[in-house]
Amino acid sequence: MLFVLSIGVLLAALTLAVLAWRRSRHRGRTFWTESARLLLLVLAVVLLWQPETEFSRPSRQRRQVVVLVDRSAGMQTEDVVTSSDRMQRREAADEWIEDASWDKLQPRFTLVVSPFAAQHPSQTDLAAAIDSVAKESDQLAAGVLVSDGDFTTGRSPAKAAQELVSEYGTGMRVFSVPLGDDRHQPDLELQSAAVPTLAIVDRSIQIPVTIRNWFTEPRKVLVSMMVDGETAERREVTIDSLGGASELFSWSGDSVGDHQIGFRVEPIAGEIDLDNNVASSRVNVRREKLRVLIIESVPRWEYRYLRNALLRDPGIDVSCLLFQPSIESLGGGGKDYLTALPSDIAEWSSYDVIFVGDVGVTAGQ
Repeated sequence: MLFVLSIGVLLAALTLAVLAWRRSRHRGRTFWTESARLLLLVLAVVLLWQPETEFSRPSRQRRQVVVLVDRSAGMQTEDVVTSSDRMQRREAADEWIEDASWDKLQPRFTLVVSPFAAQHPSQTDLAAAIDSVAKESDQLAAGVLVSDGDFTTGRSPAKAAQELVSEYGTGMRVFSVPLGDDRHQPDLELQSAAVPTLAIVDRSIQIPVTIRNWFTEPRKVLVSMMVDGETAERREVTIDSLGGASELFSWSGDSVGDHQIGFRVEPIAGEIDLDNNVASSRVNVRREKLRVLIIESVPRWEYRYLRNALLRDPGIDVSCLLFQPSIESLGGGGKDYLTALPSDIAEWSSYDVIFVGDVGVTAGQ
């Protein structure tokens, strides 16, 4: 259609030029004028047909395909199910990278495998890893992100991928390889066992234990407390589906020294991870009392309450000092009362805790 229209325009222009030349009194001058006009019109029509030649020249430098492999803590989750086994997300990523299909890219592209990990154990910034690709490569053909897709800091990785594509143009592509399950796998998890590091002989310590049930049904589990390898107590605990339960265990050390206190949730059918069913800590049992000094001006009710509460504890040695304004001598009258402040740093340092009440700035002077 364009060709027919062009020929028609040229014939019409030629006809008008011939008529103008015949009617003109100055045929020589008119001939050159009409000839120039026809030449310009022919050039315009030729340019309208876009006469151009395309050719390609192979690049001497091969473009890169960068594969980002997530190495954060979340990739250690064992929830990738294969036909014969269950493996960690990190192991699945390694198998995917080692696949022989990548060899097909070698004739045209350079394959660059770039593992990345979180700078902080509890944070994963996928967008920062995608941004690093643009800084490290100027011959980028495609980017591949192998990850579980879990990010805890930074902006959206999808937005970072869009910005990367915009920077390199439409010829660049970003692909993702998701690994893992978006649901928590069925499991029993001993989340915490707060065992203190220090205990007093023949004094009971309280140990809170928290257990999590990741099954979709309630479960009854057996929780055992072991002391130095021997079972000291065992309880049956019922945990709601996808819920948690807390139990408080008590233990009293009857011998001085280090003791190993451990807890174990008995495995049940269907658990994916048995390593998180146990926890243990070491506690040091000592035969000693805490030395506490209470300094006060008059025996206010706060002072009396604190003193009586501490005296009832057999593991605490209490000393008191009262600055009675109505009596000449210091003290208080009981066997646990002092008559003067400690005289040197060594005597001050012998106390583990010192309570100072409303004694005033002139007390002891």
